[in-house]
Amino acid sequence: MADMPGNPLFVRARVAQGLHTQEEFAEAFEGMARELGFKLAVSVRRARRTMVL
Repeated sequence: MADMPGNPLFVRARVAQGLHTQEEFAEAFEGMARELGFKLAVSVRRARRTMVL
């Protein structure tokens, strides 16, 4: 995993939380932001550009 692009530590943490796709991450991010009272979102495109599966 060390030679993969993106952030391998983040990918492992995301998968450990059961968020296996960028779509699941984007949905979970928006949901958590709402619970905390924020209007924030991350697009699937941004997730794909930042992370790797």
